[in-house]
Amino acid sequence: MVIINSVSDTRFSLNGIEYLKNYVSQVYGQFVEIYNCYERNDTLLEQTSYNDIIVNGQVYNSAAGLHAALQSVLFTRSTLTSGSSDFNQDNKGKSIYIGTITQPYSVYSILNKINSRRTVIEATDTPVIFWGDKVINGVPAERINYLWMGGKGVVGTGGSPANLSQLYLLPSSSISQSDIEEIDNSIIIDLGEISNGNYIDAVNAEPRELNLPNKTYYFSYTGGGNLYFLIFKGVPGVYNGNLTVSDFTATPVNTEIIAPGLNDVLQSSFQANDKRIGLFENEGEEGETYLELSANGYSYRKNDYEVNIVFSTPVTENDVAASIMIPAVKEDDSFALKSDRRKQELKVIDNYIEDNLYTITPDDFGKTLVYNGLENIDMLLSTNILYENGDTLHFLQAGAGTIKFVTNGFILHHAADELPETYGFYSMAAITILDEFSVMVFGKLKLAD
Repeated sequence: MVIINSVSDTRFSLNGIEYLKNYVSQVYGQFVEIYNCYERNDTLLEQTSYNDIIVNGQVYNSAAGLHAALQSVLFTRSTLTSGSSDFNQDNKGKSIYIGTITQPYSVYSILNKINSRRTVIEATDTPVIFWGDKVINGVPAERINYLWMGGKGVVGTGGSPANLSQLYLLPSSSISQSDIEEIDNSIIIDLGEISNGNYIDAVNAEPRELNLPNKTYYFSYTGGGNLYFLIFKGVPGVYNGNLTVSDFTATPVNTEIIAPGLNDVLQSSFQANDKRIGLFENEGEEGETYLELSANGYSYRKNDYEVNIVFSTPVTENDVAASIMIPAVKEDDSFALKSDRRKQELKVIDNYIEDNLYTITPDDFGKTLVYNGLENIDMLLSTNILYENGDTLHFLQAGAGTIKFVTNGFILHHAADELPETYGFYSMAAITILDEFSVMVFGKLKLAD
């Protein structure tokens, strides 16, 4: 059970932990999600059933009722400045229709549509979503959504032009009734309630003039608690009882925006180009940049460069569920490839030696340190530097100068006849960090005089 309580004008608590009122809720059927309105990736509560959430001691009987109650509990603009009061705050957001989106399309075509119109965004408009209807085979098939990240002001004509950094691509969603009413050049004809689903009789019950140029005709009806829309795709003209089922594309319309999952995308009847997630630019077969998901894996392409990550099928007759764990890292890193194992990075240390001393750094591990000098030097493993357990490095004495391995506090582990000092031309040795202030020394392998 999730317990949410109001704490003050600027704070609320979730299961006893306090947060600033910078969050909003989103309804997904019977589930509710809570996330930071200024950072969509900051999800405070994953999709949770409405009856598993208590708000100020009350359980609500619907997701919509819970969503309404959460508005004033989760968000207020008085967190923006100390001591300010909540001003003209409704947190209803703004949905801005920018027109029909045809293929091939790119994010630049979205920008052109936004910048070709004048849009006034107030401080109280949050969130703001620019959207358009995506047309496939001449039929509006889904809603493309972009979250506006540029703040208040006048955008487009007579104001500041939108740019790529101000748009965030959201999951596409089903077309809703209110969406269809906003679509360019749409005409909706209501057929009322049809309990048996036989809409063609209702359509042919009277003459239909479906002949206006550049118009999309929709017939709407309800049945079984669902709202349905028929999209007329026949030849424009005047019909008198002779329309057929083949003249329409029938589809149920969702009253809520529901983001499709991966299975929904992969099982759809759309062509491969429409299954691309996070489409950056699509100029046709030449010069494409995209990230594509399929049942086989991932594909990334930029110009003539393409990378494919393929999921191999396990050689077994039984179902297999395996996990590949990506460990937490503290800095930028990369995956090691099979080809990396065949070579070792060399680092010549001659120019890094001061007063006949070279101090080993964390970045040296995984490399072979090469010394070509004539003078004898010390190679220091310092307790003042943080090294990672298990890290290993090699060092190669490639000149007449001798390398002596020294430390200011590490416990050395090595064979009795392997003192921590190399000898002779092309001598090699290695060290491995065992644990805090403990190191294993491997050497002295004399390759040649």
